[in-house]
Amino acid sequence: MPRDGSWWLSELAGEQIVVMCVECELLRKMDQAELAGRFHDAPMPVLLDHIAEMIGCEKERTGLYNRCRLHYYHHPAGKVANQNNKQSLSLSSLCSWHVIVAACRCGHVSHLEQSRIRRVLTPDITLDDLKTRLRCEKCKRKGDVTCTIAKLPR
Repeated sequence: MPRDGSWWLSELAGEQIVVMCVECELLRKMDQAELAGRFHDAPMPVLLDHIAEMIGCEKERTGLYNRCRLHYYHHPAGKVANQNNKQSLSLSSLCSWHVIVAACRCGHVSHLEQSRIRRVLTPDITLDDLKTRLRCEKCKRKGDVTCTIAKLPR
């Protein structure tokens, strides 16, 4: 249960903290115990500033222009998509504010807009079928990606 109006790091014991920046094409998982050892018990909104500084984001966290857009990653189902699911999500079942995040084994992460995919492929394509068609822009490897769903920041 949140205290003082926000979640605290100690309330997420044993969980992975996942942050994402669509602009920088960054998706990073961090261990809660490691963050607690470094920043002690901090409210999650304040912790985001510390994580941005730890990652090395050069953009300002305050102000109106050229702002850091780092935010917590939340999967629509509440958890990161499990690759062992028998039913894969289809593109038509996603909401307009969802973005597909593709991560290659080489470390390159990119976000895919649904509208661009729908122009080329059928809207009822599943994420498993989409994974086999994607090619990494960095290493040019095809079909060796992991796709997850994220919400666009407000």
